[in-house]
Amino acid sequence: LYNFSQVLMDKYVRGVFPPRGSFPHQNSLGAFQNLLNFIIFAFLMGGKEKLFSKENLLMWVAFGAGSLTSLATLSRATMTTMILGYILTIGMSLYLKQKKRKKKKKLKSIGIIIMMTLPGLAVLLPPIIHRFETAPKESGESRIEANRQSAHMAHDHPLGVGINNYSFAINSLELPYARHLKPLDRGITHNIYYLTYAELGWIGLILHLTIIFTFMYVGIRFILRRRDSPERNFAIGALTAVLINALHQNLEWVVFREFAILTVYFIIVGTLCSMDRVEKERIRSEKREMMMQYYMLSMFMKRRRKRR
Repeated sequence: LYNFSQVLMDKYVRGVFPPRGSFPHQNSLGAFQNLLNFIIFAFLMGGKEKLFSKENLLMWVAFGAGSLTSLATLSRATMTTMILGYILTIGMSLYLKQKKRKKKKKLKSIGIIIMMTLPGLAVLLPPIIHRFETAPKESGESRIEANRQSAHMAHDHPLGVGINNYSFAINSLELPYARHLKPLDRGITHNIYYLTYAELGWIGLILHLTIIFTFMYVGIRFILRRRDSPERNFAIGALTAVLINALHQNLEWVVFREFAILTVYFIIVGTLCSMDRVEKERIRSEKREMMMQYYMLSMFMKRRRKRR
């Protein structure tokens, strides 16, 4: 809600376009907001059975404000990944076991979102289409070339050029990497995987991927173990956030390097991992209790037989 208020201030008071809210760039705002949007949407889909309860009304407001904030950035990557994340959340929410009432509520929620979206598209669609149509070809070409130079760096330096040293290497006159890039394109490669590969080599890239896939595995395991509950709703949103963030990393470096985004990311996955650990302990304690009950029952049956 705070970012939404700042976006409105940027657009109608400060005259900043595209609006960037509390971030230095609109792409950072979009990546940050999407992490929260997916969790809010998961709670909206899997919350209480009453469609407009007090809790759900709050979720509706937060969901609308968060979605409009992401759209206001006019970032192609943000808008595309937001839609993909919502589709993924809907798919997981409908696929998992749940009460029929809740499933009907989710379908009604989807219907309301579609009805609310159609009028909004009349206002939002023209600038979005304009943004895609007027995107310079040079932008895509420079990104591809930056990725090639990142791979070139990693080939020359198997252990990487060093963390945060990409900009130094790409601008160094003694190194060959800047020859095919214009001066304005020598800042940093947008693909976080190529950036990690260039700065930390194969070892760094493998560790980076291992971290991401571990969080995905923990999220999937928890969702399949846990019955319908607020914890499972959070896990659905968190897993969606991790999956979409991993996809977004192909397009923007800020989604895993900027401090504010990285902090929220690890708060989300840290909560997810702690819930998974608590769930494992709960399952173990239930098994121990069942074993104890079985043992007590068997002892009781043995004593009863002896008395006879």
